[in-house]
Amino acid sequence: MKLKIATIAIFSLVTLVNCSTGYQTGGFAVFQNYTLNKDVSTGTDLGTKVGKACVSNLLGWMTTGEGGIKEASSKGDIKKVKAVDYQITGFLTLWTRVCTIARGD
Repeated sequence: MKLKIATIAIFSLVTLVNCSTGYQTGGFAVFQNYTLNKDVSTGTDLGTKVGKACVSNLLGWMTTGEGGIKEASSKGDIKKVKAVDYQITGFLTLWTRVCTIARGD
């Protein structure tokens, strides 16, 4: 009985922490690393500069960083943003990093 309760508690914790990142992966994975596209310019020219800004989450309890488009474009010295991607990296649901990648000139 104790094992059953412990299993349910762990499953519930994993589910809650996984939902706390705001990005859904479509399933549980030990390690995940993928990039999602948000905005693409109508042309094929994405620019010559790239800036990246990240937010990290630990255990679903503590989130730190600045991951906005403004911060990413600032880090890449971009004046005109042409495309935005998001890169999500995580290990179990213990640690997750979400990065905004701005491309432009």
